[in-house]
Amino acid sequence: MLIKYKLQPLRIPSPWTVGYNTFTEIDPLSIKNADSDEWWEFNEDMFQASSTHFNLTIDLGWRPSNDSKGTFYLVQVYHQQPDDLKLGSWQQPLKKISTNDKSLVVATIEEWMNIC
Repeated sequence: MLIKYKLQPLRIPSPWTVGYNTFTEIDPLSIKNADSDEWWEFNEDMFQASSTHFNLTIDLGWRPSNDSKGTFYLVQVYHQQPDDLKLGSWQQPLKKISTNDKSLVVATIEEWMNIC
């Protein structure tokens, strides 16, 4: 996948591992046109990081995908089995936020990762 925009800088401490990252520096509040191609950067699977040490996954998406009326959706999920992400409580995350505020998303990701 070709990423057209720069990735959003994040401070990711050990023992977190990034599964995928297409979370770019684009701020949705700065996009003036609802038909802009920039909305293709905002989709359900933007960022995911996991820690087998803490049995946690942090997952970021935009809902609905590619929609100017959408919002960031960020969750932290606990896993019974550290190596099996499918066994996590995806329907009942430990923490979640829904917002258009990109700076809040960045701060929250970094805060959730710094739990030790």
